[in-house]
Amino acid sequence: MTYYQQISKIRGLVLDIDGVLTDNTILVTDQGEFLRSMNVRDGYAIKRALDAGIKIAVISGGKSFGSKKRLEIIGISDVYLGVEDKLPVLKQVLQNWSLSPGRYCIHGDDIMDISCMKYVGLACAPADAVPETLEIADYISPRKGGDTCVRDIIEKSYRLKQFVVIAVLRLVRWPNLLIIAAAQLLIYFRFIHHSVPETSLLFSCTDIALLVVCTLLVAGAGFVLNDIFDQKTDAVNRTKNIVPKLISVRRAYQIYFSTIFLGTLISIYLAWKYGFLMSWIIFPATNFLLYLYSSSLKCSLLLGNIAVSVFIGFSLLLIPYANWQVFLNENFDNKWFAFQHIAILTSFAVCSNLFREIIKDIEDIDGDSSCDCKTLAVVWIISSKDDRCLCTHDIIWN
Repeated sequence: MTYYQQISKIRGLVLDIDGVLTDNTILVTDQGEFLRSMNVRDGYAIKRALDAGIKIAVISGGKSFGSKKRLEIIGISDVYLGVEDKLPVLKQVLQNWSLSPGRYCIHGDDIMDISCMKYVGLACAPADAVPETLEIADYISPRKGGDTCVRDIIEKSYRLKQFVVIAVLRLVRWPNLLIIAAAQLLIYFRFIHHSVPETSLLFSCTDIALLVVCTLLVAGAGFVLNDIFDQKTDAVNRTKNIVPKLISVRRAYQIYFSTIFLGTLISIYLAWKYGFLMSWIIFPATNFLLYLYSSSLKCSLLLGNIAVSVFIGFSLLLIPYANWQVFLNENFDNKWFAFQHIAILTSFAVCSNLFREIIKDIEDIDGDSSCDCKTLAVVWIISSKDDRCLCTHDIIWN
C-alpha cells in the first residue's frame, strides 16, 4: 500500500512531545523548571484537524505539565505523560476510540516510538529523527521537530482528500468525456432539435441528457478499466499512473462497477420508456467490447486502435440512432444536410482518434514492448531498428 493510500484512510493522529511538537530542546531555569517550546502553527493545524473530526492523542515519556496545559487549551484531552512503554497506552487509546490500528497515524522521532510506529497504519517521522525511526517511517516530513512537522502531515492529509476528487476525474479522463458530451449535444440540438416541430421530437431534453450521461458512464468505465490493465506499462513508461499510486486497484474496481451499475439503470429506464428494449443490448455489448480492448485487443496490431476509434464514432451516432423516427418525419427540414454533416463529423472523430491512438502507442513504446504488446509502434519502429542493426552487423563482419 502506498503512502497516498495510507494517509487517505487516517482518522486519528498520535503525537509525541519531545522531538515532534518541540525541537528536542529543554530550557532549565534557576528554579529547576524545565521549559519546552512549541510551534504556534502546529497548534493551529491541530485545532483545525480536531474541528474536522480527526481524533488526536499525545503520548510522551516526558512530564511537562506546561505542555499538557497548552495541549488541553488547543483541544486535546487525551494527553499521557511520563509513559515509558507507549504501546500498551496506544492500544488502550485505540480501544477507547473504537478504531482499528490501520486508521491511525503516529508521529514519532526516537527509539521508544518504534513499537508504536510498527503497530499503526501510517508511521511518520520528522526530518531530524534518529536513524532507526527514519528507517521504518512510511513518511518522513521535510520539517524538523518543533518546526511545523505536525502541520506538514495534517495539511498533506487535507490536500490528499481534496485531491481524491481530482484523481477520480483524471482516472475517467474528464476532458475526453467533455468532448464526447459536447459532440453529442451539438448533433442533437443543431441537427435534430431545431429541424422539426417540438411536438415531433421523441426524446425530452432531460432524457437526452440521460442518454449522454449513459454514454459518458460507459466511456468512463472503459478508461478506468484501461488504467487497471495498464499498471505494468505505465510503470515502465513512468507516466503519472493513477492506479495504484493515487487510487488503489480495489477502489478503481469499485468505481468501475459503480459506473457500470448506474449506466445499466439509466439504459434500462430509457429502453423501457421509449420501447427500445432490443436496443438495450448495446449497453452491455459495448462494455464487453471495451473490456476486450483493455485486456487483449489494445496489444494487437491496429485492431485495438480501430476498435476504440469506432467506439468514439458510434458514441456520436447514438444520438441520431435513438432519434431515427424523427429523421423519418416529413416535417424534418434539410434531412440530407443533417445526414451529410453528421457523417463528416463522425468520420473526423474516428480518423482523428485513430491518429491519436497511434501517436500514443509511439509515446508508450517502451512499456508496450516490455509487456509483449504488438502495437503498430512496436512492430514498425522496433522491428525496423532490429533489421537495421542486423544489416549493419552483416556488413561489418562480411
